[in-house]
Amino acid sequence: MNRRAIGILRNLFRYVALVFVSLLALFPIYWMFSTSIKLANEWVATPSVWFPSKPVLLNYQFIFSMSYEYLIGRVPEEAAAFYPFSWASMKPIFDSLILSTSSTLIALFAGTLSAYVLSRYGRKGAPPPTFPLMYRMFPPVMVIIPVVIMYATLRLTDTYLGIIILYSTLTVPLVLWLMKSFFDEIPREIDEAAILDGCSLFGAFYRGVLPLIKAGLAVTGLFIFMLDWSDFMGVLLLGGRNVVTIPLKLAEYTSGHGELYGPMAAMGVIAVIPPLIFGILIQKYLVRGFTFGAVKA
Repeated sequence: MNRRAIGILRNLFRYVALVFVSLLALFPIYWMFSTSIKLANEWVATPSVWFPSKPVLLNYQFIFSMSYEYLIGRVPEEAAAFYPFSWASMKPIFDSLILSTSSTLIALFAGTLSAYVLSRYGRKGAPPPTFPLMYRMFPPVMVIIPVVIMYATLRLTDTYLGIIILYSTLTVPLVLWLMKSFFDEIPREIDEAAILDGCSLFGAFYRGVLPLIKAGLAVTGLFIFMLDWSDFMGVLLLGGRNVVTIPLKLAEYTSGHGELYGPMAAMGVIAVIPPLIFGILIQKYLVRGFTFGAVKA
């Protein structure tokens, strides 16, 4: 066998392996979507139903109508009954968007400025940027208990402001750690040139350095947004009535009638959409952001 044939076989093996790994990674998403359009008797059927026999939108209608007639079986599943739309059913989605977007913007603003100052004016012998991340070594329950007591005293429990403060506080150290690595890759001469041209210190940062790390800012923003978007424990202990997010709403689809896997899957499909849109909007920065500025301790 000549070298050309060996090269073709090698490339073919790589493509087959890549397709196989991609299918493994995408299969849970397919299964979630297929479950969201299945009837209840196909959710956990034995043998498994790989393709819905009759795709329906009843699970999505149940989510957006808050009608529990579907839950208790008053409406036949075979009948494509349309439940009246309720804006109250959109509250978990709106709450998740408000909390995740606000806390991400605040964390990016505070963390990026702190990372720039630490990168440019940090003193030798100062604690490393990983030092603020030490709280992550503790069990979450150990950290959240004093927060719950403090929030109850300050009357911040079950408020948007309280959850936003919590999310921002927990993610600022991550932004600081990630963004510092990007600022370290930018030569200091750029700052000095901007100052010589008449810019202030903030002007040198905003006009000279910040445009060069857009990719890192986009990747960091996506990472922080996904952390806030998927949080469960924080809103479970500090919210629940006035503030209800998608992860908390998913926990409600467990009742005495069993697990509502169809509505769970439908809500999961909806929960994937905002991070997916965010990723598509910044996709031109993703590759450069993942390769530019290797994270260093």
